[in-house]
Amino acid sequence: MPAAVVAAAVVTSAVIQSNAQKRAADKAASATRDANQLQKDQYWQTREDNLPLMDLRNTLLPRIQELAQQDSGVTPQEVLSDPGYQFGMDQGTRALQGSAAARGGLYSGATMKALNKFGNDYATTKFGDVFNRKQTAIGNNFNRAMGAAGMGQAGVQQTQHAGSNYANNVGQNLLSNANFQGAAGMAQANAWGNLLNRGSSYFKGGF
Repeated sequence: MPAAVVAAAVVTSAVIQSNAQKRAADKAASATRDANQLQKDQYWQTREDNLPLMDLRNTLLPRIQELAQQDSGVTPQEVLSDPGYQFGMDQGTRALQGSAAARGGLYSGATMKALNKFGNDYATTKFGDVFNRKQTAIGNNFNRAMGAAGMGQAGVQQTQHAGSNYANNVGQNLLSNANFQGAAGMAQANAWGNLLNRGSSYFKGGF
């Protein structure tokens, strides 16, 4: 076979190998871009899906702080303003006065003592009732706010997890593509190196 034909065949082979490696490298780079874009789209979709929950959590944080710091103490005015307090006091007082009047001792010291005791006992009982209701209301409001905020926190965690996956997967894709590009470059270099070696052999004595 004429040397020129052999040389042309070797060059053609090297060009074909080099072009094939370049096309493979280009496809790998394109596939990496597509995969990374898919990862990005998925992350942002996850974030968008969880955004209402995260907004809910952020909106509730001031309310939770307010409830956590709310004073649960009860003032005398709160007891006096409690629904039914005055009605119960009036009814109890009238009952004692009616009983004392029936015995002819409406204005006696014993009646005054009984009225004072009733007033103190009734006020103490009502104070406890108001305190317990206030404590329960604060606790219920706090628990509801914390429950809703907890759903928001779950949304934050899901978004963070998606972001971590996005970063890890994209990093792995880029590393794999870099390795492939490096291998493709080496293959191209080898193809042309082989061509040069064949050419050198030709000039030294034939293919």
